[in-house]
Amino acid sequence: MDLIEVFRKKFETYRRVMDEAGEQKAWEALFQGYPERQRKNMAPIMGGSLAEGFSKGVPRYKELGMDMAVVDISNDRVDAVIEVQRTCPALSHNLHGQFGFQ
Repeated sequence: MDLIEVFRKKFETYRRVMDEAGEQKAWEALFQGYPERQRKNMAPIMGGSLAEGFSKGVPRYKELGMDMAVVDISNDRVDAVIEVQRTCPALSHNLHGQFGFQ
């Protein structure tokens, strides 16, 4: 998977929909199908707590050029995690600028 091309396609779609229908519709288009894709991609590595499952994905993200940290924010009733992307290839390749975003 070429992550830069994936990001480029997302920026292209977002820009087109935003110009045609506004920012709200662009966000909706960007996240259309996202939960299903995440379920498909994450299901094979999940198990135990969310933090344990997300931590298993760190090496794969690193292969894609991303630096990810997982923070377990679970409490006594809720299993929860924050995924922190410390580097983003889209920014380092100025993809946002190519589509007119700051």
